[in-house]
Amino acid sequence: MKFYKSISFTFSVRYLALLGTLLLVLGCSVYFTLSKRLYNNLDTTLRERAEQVVRFRDVMEIVAKGSFEEEPGEILSFYYYTNDKKLKDLTLKERRISVSPEQVDQILAGGESDFSFAVTPDGKILRLYSTLYSSEHAKDGTGPVPKVEPGDKRITVERAVLVIGRTTKNIERTLDQLFQTLVLVLPLTLVLMGCCGIFFLRIILRPVQDISDTAQDIGAKDLSRRIPITTHDELGNLAETINHMMERLEKAFRRQKELTGDASHELRAPLAVIQAEATLSLQQEREPSSYQKSLEIIAGESDHMAGIISQLLFLARADSGNEMAEITEVDLVPFIRELSDYIEPLFQEKQQTITVHQTGSVIVKADCSLLRTVMLNLLRNATQYTSEKGNISLSITTENSMARISVSDNGIGISEEALPHIFNRFYRVDKARSRESGGSGLGLAICKHIVELHQGQISVTSKVDKGTTFLVSLPIA
Repeated sequence: MKFYKSISFTFSVRYLALLGTLLLVLGCSVYFTLSKRLYNNLDTTLRERAEQVVRFRDVMEIVAKGSFEEEPGEILSFYYYTNDKKLKDLTLKERRISVSPEQVDQILAGGESDFSFAVTPDGKILRLYSTLYSSEHAKDGTGPVPKVEPGDKRITVERAVLVIGRTTKNIERTLDQLFQTLVLVLPLTLVLMGCCGIFFLRIILRPVQDISDTAQDIGAKDLSRRIPITTHDELGNLAETINHMMERLEKAFRRQKELTGDASHELRAPLAVIQAEATLSLQQEREPSSYQKSLEIIAGESDHMAGIISQLLFLARADSGNEMAEITEVDLVPFIRELSDYIEPLFQEKQQTITVHQTGSVIVKADCSLLRTVMLNLLRNATQYTSEKGNISLSITTENSMARISVSDNGIGISEEALPHIFNRFYRVDKARSRESGGSGLGLAICKHIVELHQGQISVTSKVDKGTTFLVSLPIA
């Protein structure tokens, strides 16, 4: 539960932080987008109004007489230089707009229009548009012709700067209302969406809690439990992956437990024999021949124990991946013939015959010593479970880029129930007879590992009282 609360709290904090950031960015985007659009609309209006004004015929005289009809909230001024180089302004209704001489000179020289801001004495912010006015603009003007009374002085100015301004009060009011709305709505939205998000987040994380609880209940003594899979999404895949992992761990623990029990059982018998022989030898004086016989038994059982331990160490290295193979090219025909000659005394002891069949030179890449171990184990098993005067055959063939080594006998065979288990460690078809003959039940397991180490396969076919055939397949070099 602590894990669930911790992960829920972490996700909730991150979710709220992300949601808050997104809402803040969204609110700022709305605010600045609207602000830009409102000011762009105002600039467009000022530009169109200026174009309209400059087309009025003798507009400066109309402004000077105070008869120019301005639009609500509009301020209009003309700036020009007199013949004596003095900057004058012509302002409608004495509402003068403050414009710097540098700005006037710049527009008169370059003729480029300009937008700017100004502040009135009463603190209002104006948006100003300054553009060039020339008498050429009003030659075909459509505005009214001013009536000139006797004594009036006409204003004759070739070039001037027209400045039109409008207050930004409405824009500021709109933006203030939007800001207040965002300040009120964004926190409420954050709270509402945060609560909904956390609620659904807890629902989504509930399967994670179930996975955590089940995983915590699984221990080394009980690896049979599995996580229930209720969905087919990523969490379902995670649960399935964990179940497969637990299945592998369960098999590994079971195999380790069986290995420990079987190894203890295998070592217990020779240790009991050694202990019994030593105890009997120490209880009373005996003939030298009796001592010699006891020592021979102890030495034999010690060799048997050493062989078991050596095989266990080999399998332990194999399980850890530390078993290294020195791969070289091996010609199977002389290799098999040499092995058959080496093991021939065992066949002669039981008056058995061995036949080798080959189709020519067959070269594989293998570790010679490891491959020797495989073949010696198979040949010893063949002679051990074949009756006297029995027949054993070895054959070497090729098929589909694979070399196939077959070891067949006409011995006692293996039952169908035992065939799937004979490559398991410490497994014996006839446990009593195998122990008496010195077998440990590890030979075939070692053979299987060595063959698979060489990217090959080993299989077996058998019938009771008919015989057994082991088939080893290795890639051809």
